[in-house]
Amino acid sequence: MPMQSDYALSTIKGVLGVLKTAFSRAKELSLIASNPTKNITLRSFTTSQPDSQPGRLKPHDLPTLLAAIHKQPTSRRVFFMTQLLHATREGETSLAEWKHFSSSALEWYLPAENTKNGTEHRLPITQHAMDLINSLPKRGTYIFSVKGIKPITTRTIERWYQSLSDDVGIKFTSHDIRKLARDNWQDNERDASTGLSCIQKWGNATQPRTGRTGQTLHAHPFERTDAQSVGRMGE
Repeated sequence: MPMQSDYALSTIKGVLGVLKTAFSRAKELSLIASNPTKNITLRSFTTSQPDSQPGRLKPHDLPTLLAAIHKQPTSRRVFFMTQLLHATREGETSLAEWKHFSSSALEWYLPAENTKNGTEHRLPITQHAMDLINSLPKRGTYIFSVKGIKPITTRTIERWYQSLSDDVGIKFTSHDIRKLARDNWQDNERDASTGLSCIQKWGNATQPRTGRTGQTLHAHPFERTDAQSVGRMGE
């Protein structure tokens, strides 16, 4: 079934952009013989244009944003960086549990009940991202928690973002962070790790890549190698 029957054109455009970036990077690394998406555009599927609002944060705002993030209290700083590095929604991030992260596999597991479309995902992460998570004290089940008992609330996250927005001097929300992450990956054309992973779950709005058994596939082998590109944003 065509994606346009279920998803907005803005979502499809985002998926296609990340897909093209991933294949372009794979071709540069000689991991594929040719780039099958080279001549594919949104017009290959539809003559309509997406009606979407641009993100309030632009790639050139990244240095200012990072400087402001690094001045935040530890828990806020790690929360913001986790979203920025992985483009996860605030709900997915706030519901993250310690057991969802694997230091040995460098992977973040998002259970189906935590994602918008009810599909589980496995995100490849960098060592830098793992170190950020491990810098927080382990209290209770949730990484970002209230007294180690329950995850932080939406209202708390909104206050955090309001404070960060004031420091940056630009009014934005967590959704703008997700858009900035995608824009940065596409502009640099070097995030093969998250880029290819986003083919199957960008924004948790697309259908995951599945094998013949119907099980969700893990990250492609080359994703792990170039995953360092993502981590450099937060170093």
